[in-house]
Amino acid sequence: NETSISLDSDKATVQLVYHSGMWTIYGTDTIGDKRATIYQPISTIQSSSFTITDADAGTWIPCSGTITVTLPDGLDNGFQCVVDNQGTGTITFSAATTLEGKGSTLDSQWAVAHLLHTGSNIWRITGDIS
Repeated sequence: NETSISLDSDKATVQLVYHSGMWTIYGTDTIGDKRATIYQPISTIQSSSFTITDADAGTWIPCSGTITVTLPDGLDNGFQCVVDNQGTGTITFSAATTLEGKGSTLDSQWAVAHLLHTGSNIWRITGDIS
């Protein structure tokens, strides 16, 4: 079942669509086509070390345990995901090249990190980082 809401003006057209448990916003402005996911689907809980992939784009990734999340080179500019520490272990982030942020670990339960690939193999990490 799909629900949608459309807003139109002389500058932009925006459509908010709910489908398969996820809200997505689509729109076109005078610059070109713009798309952004405003509700992130939840992926399977991760309990061992893993590498972020294209399939993780726009997802909320719950983790439990003491693990390492590797941030690879080569993902699209603007790639984003969220990692949530649902356990009591430490989640460590490791970038293949550059990781910008105030730290590289989630070391408390319910801590959350937002990961953004800004291009040129540079990752930015924000959130409950230490």
